Amino acid sequence: MGRGWRGAAARRTCNPRGPCCRVAGDARRPSRPRLSRSLSRRLTVPETLPSVPWRGPRHGRRVGTDPRRGPQRRRFVTLAALLALTVSALSASAPFDLASSGSDVAVEVPDPAPVATPEPEPEVEAPLVVPAATPVRVLIPAIGVDAPIEVYTDAMVAAADGWIDPTTHDVVSWWQGGGTPSSDPDNTVYLYGHVSRLEAVFNYLHSVVPGTEVTVVTEAGEIVYVVQEVLEPVGKEALPDDPRINAQVPGRLVLIGCYREPDQGRRRTTHNIVVIAHQVDSAK
Repeated sequence: MGRGWRGAAARRTCNPRGPCCRVAGDARRPSRPRLSRSLSRRLTVPETLPSVPWRGPRHGRRVGTDPRRGPQRRRFVTLAALLALTVSALSASAPFDLASSGSDVAVEVPDPAPVATPEPEPEVEAPLVVPAATPVRVLIPAIGVDAPIEVYTDAMVAAADGWIDPTTHDVVSWWQGGGTPSSDPDNTVYLYGHVSRLEAVFNYLHSVVPGTEVTVVTEAGEIVYVVQEVLEPVGKEALPDDPRINAQVPGRLVLIGCYREPDQGRRRTTHNIVVIAHQVDSAK
């Protein structure tokens, strides 16, 4: 019996979760009180417990339990309200939509620079075409000439033994055997006039200079010439053979008059004054 007790006292049980071993039935530790059977029956846990529906784990905290959501939440709501009021005021006062412009600064758009409109070039009237026609008048404003023109035919030249002698001192003779004034001439036009110690149409022909304008009026219009050259006095006998005078040059006008010396007096003239002009325009 003694051995059995010692064996029971010496038997140890090991608690795998504890740090050491405990002696079972150690006389030095009081034994755990035991319940009576009647009390055990009353305290018996029922085999089945009433079922409680599973609501899942709760997350977060209940409203009002977080101490950080008090004053900070009120400040956040206040700032959001102020920001909304500011945006509304800017939208009402801005000259254009902030959402579409992307800026809250009004920009003044400058007026476009005026574009210079080129002035139209003045229309230049094309010269009128003046067909060949008999000349009726000659004008040389620089020396006061405004005289009628008569036709001097080849028959009249032959009757005068090859000379051209205008019928009066105030008329200019047009030699019909030369060219006829026109916009498209084919020869030189020859006009002759008297020079006298009395009044005569070409008394001042010797005083013209290059650039002097001469207008010949015809039955079809006007032909304008400009003086190019004034020749030295040419002897009357040499004049028909002078190439400067008898050359056939289209658009040229040759004015011929007698040349008088300062002391000519009543003596016959022996030379001619010759003025050469060129056509520049068909005026009318």
